[in-house]
Amino acid sequence: LLPPQALGSRHNEASLSRSIRTFLSMRKFEKFAIRRALKGIRLSHCPWLYPGGERRVSSEFHLAARRKMSLLLIFVFQDLVVPLVRACFYATENEATKQRLTWYRKPVWARVRVCCVLGSQYVELTAAEAAAAKTYSQQLQRRPPAPTERKRKRCEAYTEPWETKVCVEKVSQRAQERKLWLRDALAVLSHETRKQPEVMGSSVRGQTHILQVLLPMVRGWKAAGKPPMNVASVDIHKSYDTLKVKKVLEVVDQTLSEPDYLIKRFAAWTPRRGLRFIQKARPSSEYHPFMQEAEAIAATTRNGVLMDLVEYNYAKRADLMNLLSSHLEYNVVHMSNKHLLQTGGIPQGSVLSSLLCCMMYGH
Repeated sequence: LLPPQALGSRHNEASLSRSIRTFLSMRKFEKFAIRRALKGIRLSHCPWLYPGGERRVSSEFHLAARRKMSLLLIFVFQDLVVPLVRACFYATENEATKQRLTWYRKPVWARVRVCCVLGSQYVELTAAEAAAAKTYSQQLQRRPPAPTERKRKRCEAYTEPWETKVCVEKVSQRAQERKLWLRDALAVLSHETRKQPEVMGSSVRGQTHILQVLLPMVRGWKAAGKPPMNVASVDIHKSYDTLKVKKVLEVVDQTLSEPDYLIKRFAAWTPRRGLRFIQKARPSSEYHPFMQEAEAIAATTRNGVLMDLVEYNYAKRADLMNLLSSHLEYNVVHMSNKHLLQTGGIPQGSVLSSLLCCMMYGH
C-alpha cells in the first residue's frame, strides 16, 4: 500500500514492520507512542525529505523532516494498520491471559460465536418480545430517584454556569445506570459472606486470601511430618452455564439476614495502586462513624489516603431480590441484530457471577 520511495530503504521497512508487530502484540490498556516507531527510522534514507539531496542541514530543517515522517507514520498506523486489523480480525481477552489480546480471523470468530450462542441456554426473541422483557425487567428494579434540589444546588456550586446543565445530566444518568445497583448488591452479598463464612464453603476471595488460607495449612502439614504436598489445578466445565437460576435466588434469599442495608462508599489512594473505590455494607441499624470504618480499612490499605465520599445508599432486601431476579432471569443479549434471552445459567460478565458461583458451590 505504500510506495517504495515513502520509506526509502529496506532498513526503514524492517523497522516499521517491527513497530507494527510491537503495536499488535501490546496488552489491552497499553499505549503506543509514535516516537517509538520513529526511533528506528533513518531519515537520511528518504530522498523526499531532502529535496536537494543535501544531508548536512540545519537543526530546524532536520526537525521539520522528523515532523513530516511522524505524520507519515501516524497515517500508516491510524489509516492503514488499524482499519485493516478491524476489517480482518476480532480482538478479545480471555481469562487465562488476563490483559493480553487474542486475535481471531473474522470468519473463525463468527463460527465460534454461533457455536457458543446457538446452544440450549439462549432463545431468540423478536423485537417486540425483547422490548417486553426489558420493560418487565425494569419494573422489577428500583426506580432511581431523580436528582434532588439539594444535589442540583451542590452541583451548581462547583461548576461554571455553562457546565451546570451537563453536570446535572451526568448525575441523573449515572444514577440510572443498572451497574450502580449491581454494585450495591455486590457490597451487600460481600458483607453477608464475610459475616457468614460458611456460606462460601472452601472458596477464597482472591490471591491474597489464597495465601492467608494456604500458609496455615502448609505449616500444619509440615509440622505433622506428612509427606510433600501435591497441588492439582482443575477447571469446572461450564460452571456458570450449568447453575440453576431459581436455586441461586433461593441461596441468596437464605443468605440475606437483614431487612435493610446501608452502603457507604470510600475512596483510597496509594502510590502503588492509585485511586480505587471501596464499598462497605452494613445493616441500616448499625451506623459506624468514618474513623471507625477507616481503622478497619487501614488494616489492608497502607501508605495511602482514605477519603469519605459521603455517599450513603439504602437497599432493602426485597429490592435486592427483585434486582437479582431481573438480572438473572431476564438477561437479553443483543448480537448480530438478534435479541437472545438467556434461559440457563448466569451471565458470564456480571460483577456478581463469581460471588454467586462461589456461594452455590459452598451451598
